[in-house]
Amino acid sequence: MQKKETGIHLTSSVLPALLFGALSGILAGVTVTVYKLFAKGAVEASSLFYAFMQRHLWVLPAAILLALGVSFFLSRIYKKEPDLQGGGIPASVGTLRGLFAFHPAKNALGSFFLSLISFLFGVPLGTEGPSVQLGTALGAGAARCAPKRWRAWERFSMTGGASAGFSVATGAPISGIFFAVEEAHGRISPLIVLTAVVAVLFAELCTLLLSPLLGVDPSMFNVADFDALGINEFYLPFLAGLVMGLFSLLFLKGYRLLDSLFRKAWKATRCTKIFTVLCLTLVAGLLSSRFISTGHHLISDLFRHVPSLWVLLAVLLLRSVLTLSANLAGITGGIFLPLLAIGSTVGAMLGKLFGEELIPLFVVFGVAGCIAGMMKMPLTAILFGVEALGLSHNLLPLILVCIFAYAIPEALGEESIGERVLERRKELLHKGKSYTEEETEFSLEKGSFAEGKEIRDIFWPDGVRVLSVKKAGTGHLLASGDVLLVRIAAYDREKALTELKHILKKAS
Repeated sequence: MQKKETGIHLTSSVLPALLFGALSGILAGVTVTVYKLFAKGAVEASSLFYAFMQRHLWVLPAAILLALGVSFFLSRIYKKEPDLQGGGIPASVGTLRGLFAFHPAKNALGSFFLSLISFLFGVPLGTEGPSVQLGTALGAGAARCAPKRWRAWERFSMTGGASAGFSVATGAPISGIFFAVEEAHGRISPLIVLTAVVAVLFAELCTLLLSPLLGVDPSMFNVADFDALGINEFYLPFLAGLVMGLFSLLFLKGYRLLDSLFRKAWKATRCTKIFTVLCLTLVAGLLSSRFISTGHHLISDLFRHVPSLWVLLAVLLLRSVLTLSANLAGITGGIFLPLLAIGSTVGAMLGKLFGEELIPLFVVFGVAGCIAGMMKMPLTAILFGVEALGLSHNLLPLILVCIFAYAIPEALGEESIGERVLERRKELLHKGKSYTEEETEFSLEKGSFAEGKEIRDIFWPDGVRVLSVKKAGTGHLLASGDVLLVRIAAYDREKALTELKHILKKAS
């Protein structure tokens, strides 16, 4: 019986995971590397434009008129395709969890080109969100091109694509794998990990081959390794973690306040909100390049030269307001890198108090603390700090920073920015719909997707929970003839039943 179970598990679980992981990884690796080339060009063009406008202020009225036209264009696009609004990571995570419908071609093209518009205007949004959304869309496309009986593998394929997109965008492959576990699904499953690992592996191979040809840097930051802190200096990461935890708490509360303002107090049209953000970006860009764009250049500069505390405070306030306003207005682009820029600014301000030689280390602590505190991804923060930020010799201090940065907002019940965005999207999606709850039994058919898998390895539809399993035979894997008692608690009962059919019934 054990041999039979092993054979079923190999053919129905392991091999498809390898196949879809490899396919989604190759597609994401190639596409996101090309996307980074276009994004790099858009950011450089934006920098030249603002430098020109600073010398020739007569261009500003024309830029404002252009902003008005772009705002009207984007508002029309978002009205027809609301999935293209805002950060790509929350949209992808919601799709991976089965919360939202997904149109691969529209999402891939939309996130690719609309985000380039954001970069050309210098809106403080990043490339990693669209990269994850591209990977998710390509993973979905790979699964939908396969025979119908493979349809239940779609969310696995999308997970592989999303992990690959994150890995290529950040140059942190292990962080990309943990992104699937910690952020996308919030649980560990062998099939999730296997699909993500294979996807990231093939994506990294593709980007390593393509990057030299396209002139794209595969890493996000070029940071030298730091000397290890002595045990007598561990008060530094303790203070950094405490500050980042308190700042994350304040930042998340500010996000909720601004969200409430955008939804209730400021009842303007979508076009007006986008136009306001674009105009504010134009003005901020005229003042300093530190206030706008993705934030990558800001973080890199802080490793070499740190301005005065007053300048850093201005950067912190303006970038925070602009990034959150752009996200709430629905402008396409990621908030991962812009939030890292905000975290690095806080770290630089704190480093100023302890000496110039410690500022680069505090900048890195600020970046890692931001991921742990604002995004509630402590494991990813630790791995990102080692992979992308060069803290391999300061692992214990890094862990200390991330623990405190995560624990403070978590202890006080603050949701991460990603979860907050998901809640907003779910509210809009379910508005006016009735909530139903029922329990029913399903018999698992031979040749179905669920055969040969464990319950934890299956992406059940949103609102569906398996209460018990009546086994038709022995063994711990699901097998044909097993009867599952399922509770369906959802707004869209028909959608849940359709997805359950793909999982438990043999595809015709």
